Amino acid sequence: MMNLREQIGIGLGREMQEAERTMLNQGLVVFITGAGQGIGRATAVTFAREGASAVIAADLNECKAKETAALVDAFPNASGFGLGLDVSNLPRFRAQ
Repeated sequence: MMNLREQIGIGLGREMQEAERTMLNQGLVVFITGAGQGIGRATAVTFAREGASAVIAADLNECKAKETAALVDAFPNASGFGLGLDVSNLPRFRAQ
């Protein structure tokens, strides 16, 4: 079965696809662990680019988490917060 876009014979351009994602993420507050580098950092930046209003970047390395938060802050309407947290140890995490 074809979806509506296929039925009317048009595809969405890249700009429209990005606009749809931005609308879906508009105003979200996200908490990302492992955000100091790699996939975690890329995820944080992607959420900011696509409309999240706040991204909490947590990592064992607080300096790296704050670097990611600075990248998030570069996007309009997005605020980044970098935290040094160890979420692998539940009692210690709760104490933080």
